[in-house]
Amino acid sequence: KFAGYGFNKAHAAAYALVAYQTAYLKANYTLEFMAASMSFEFGNTEKIGIYRSDLNRLGIDLLSPDINRSYTEFSVERLDNEKPAIRYALAALKNVGVAAMNGIIAERNENGPYSNLFDFAQRVDARMVNKRQLESLVRSGAFDSICDNRGQAFDAVEYLIRHANVAQNDRDSSQVSLFGTETSTITRSDLPDSDDWSSEKRLQQEFEAIGFYLSAHPLQSFTEECDRLKVISWAKIQNGQVSDGRIKISGVILGRRYTMSSRGSKMAFVQLSDATGTFEVTVFSEVLLNHSELLESNKPLFIIADLQKRQDMIRITAVKIETLEEAATQATARLKIFLETEEAIQHLADIIEIHGKKGRGRLDLILDTDVQEVEMTIPGAYIISGAIRLAIKAIPGIRNISDL
Repeated sequence: KFAGYGFNKAHAAAYALVAYQTAYLKANYTLEFMAASMSFEFGNTEKIGIYRSDLNRLGIDLLSPDINRSYTEFSVERLDNEKPAIRYALAALKNVGVAAMNGIIAERNENGPYSNLFDFAQRVDARMVNKRQLESLVRSGAFDSICDNRGQAFDAVEYLIRHANVAQNDRDSSQVSLFGTETSTITRSDLPDSDDWSSEKRLQQEFEAIGFYLSAHPLQSFTEECDRLKVISWAKIQNGQVSDGRIKISGVILGRRYTMSSRGSKMAFVQLSDATGTFEVTVFSEVLLNHSELLESNKPLFIIADLQKRQDMIRITAVKIETLEEAATQATARLKIFLETEEAIQHLADIIEIHGKKGRGRLDLILDTDVQEVEMTIPGAYIISGAIRLAIKAIPGIRNISDL
């Protein structure tokens, strides 16, 4: 009978106290609280992604992993003349292991930062570090501070492992010369002459190592387009800020799984990512038949879908799929181009000739003269794509561009 009133009241009081303490810590020690919360969940990439969205809302930077600055867990980093931030945990990377990262950090604490990849390979305990772990560290960008060419670092992994093994054998055998100094059989050669990864490959490899896009996201170059198309972020859906019904979402495909429906028709479950997290979209046979080729592409997608929420389950069902660039092109009615010099006009004409195709968008030129501001419209209608935007922005003498 006591449980009918006593336990409930005690439970409520205890939870109220914990809730108050938690809120106090988050409000007054925000960085420490968030770092601790993320460290507690460092094996759960999806949960870390949610915390990352919270950091964005709070205006706190989540810094990339760094072999000379990161610790096993998430840590608060306060550097002179820089805004305090949270540094990504090495142990939260995929395929690295806590013990190996503890060993790397212990060596760094004892003998100072690693100066280059060879210094790292010579000092690290080769019995605790393998090829897979080093590749994950390279993919995540953890070696950028000592080798900013990730393609070169990745191609050097096998050589670095051999280098580490030789150094470990020398330490284990305690080779000593006649003069009382340690000898080494290590011979150092140059790193492979490899090209650096493209920005697209960097992001993709980062995703493989971390589980979400950290330094940037493929959709960030489409921020204005997404705003204009009224795209809803996954974070807003997940946080209950969006009601059931027809929505517009965008994302980059991470994976897809095809299966058969109860009616015997082909359907797909597509995993996508936007800047706030990862989510799944159900694609039934009618939509799949018309857009199957888009699901096999690596292009950012714009999806009109139906949203249904039932208790803890969120279901997104695709109604229409197209590339985000194509959707943005159709939505742009007018592009204003602000000129600083008359010389930019000829370059602009060349860009329009190369990239400008027939469409529905209009191009307006605005030039500030000594007398007044002159505005004119270029004859014809064009497809205002991401490519033409980037090309116009790169022209010397173009101050700014804006969509209407």
